[in-house]
Amino acid sequence: MRAVDAAAQASIRRTDQFQALLLAGGQLHAVGSDGVHLTSADQGLSWQRHELPGKPPLIDITVCPDGSLAALDFYRRVWVAAAGEPLTEPHAIDADGISMAIACDPTGHLWVVGEYAQILTSVDGGATWQARGAGEEDLIFTTVDFTDERTGYVTGEFGTVMATEDGGATWQRRGEVAPEFYPQAALLLDADTLYLVSLSGQIYVSRDGASTWLREPTPTRAVLYNIARVGDRLLAVGNRGTVLLRGTSGWKPFRPKEPAYAYLRGLAPLGPERFVVVGGNGTLRTWQVPESVGFPPAGHP
Repeated sequence: MRAVDAAAQASIRRTDQFQALLLAGGQLHAVGSDGVHLTSADQGLSWQRHELPGKPPLIDITVCPDGSLAALDFYRRVWVAAAGEPLTEPHAIDADGISMAIACDPTGHLWVVGEYAQILTSVDGGATWQARGAGEEDLIFTTVDFTDERTGYVTGEFGTVMATEDGGATWQRRGEVAPEFYPQAALLLDADTLYLVSLSGQIYVSRDGASTWLREPTPTRAVLYNIARVGDRLLAVGNRGTVLLRGTSGWKPFRPKEPAYAYLRGLAPLGPERFVVVGGNGTLRTWQVPESVGFPPAGHP
């Protein structure tokens, strides 16, 4: 029973199902099922565990320019915290359907997207919400992000891409990726260059503000859940411990010395050569990017 008690007191447990990872103000934040919120102030060498009341299933987390945090749970609630404080205060989102992703734009406004083509925004830290939806009920949006105060992108099923050039006041359709494409994460390198990863292991890139899209071949059909820039390199992670690196000859598998075998959903850089991943069954790893893979600058054709 001593081993059981020790496991129950550990900061990271095998029952943890991590869904998102964020590096903000030099501190790492991992969130997941049962209201788990892990923080690390030493680049992942040690972790502190926090559990939110009611154990909400947390699915995403974002940081605002003032350092405040906002985490989204599966029950349409946003948990907020001032800079340096733990997540404690929930705000309900008065909208139908499931919310899928959250982001904070450069002006400090929160954005949530999800089922029934919902695009929602809050200018008061999540206390109240206003709809900016596309008005199409049979559509699920899965990603939202902004490159500057005026330019933002939302993507969703059926290869749908929405864009704003006025800070989210209005949203217009951009070029469709592919009818069967279901994006799981987006990487905005600048106002014109976007990468998308999908349920089918596909990766698409646009270099003209989402007007047209080019598929980049990948060596996997595993679900890809996330994509990020680490230094001048691009990485994607997904199901069954899949990690892909983009080199001069395209996307290739990356096999670390201590691989993970669960799904990987969270991905955050630690400087130009290292990155952290989190995922299912308490998976949390820090890996080094190999130096000999010959990468072009991120976003290079």
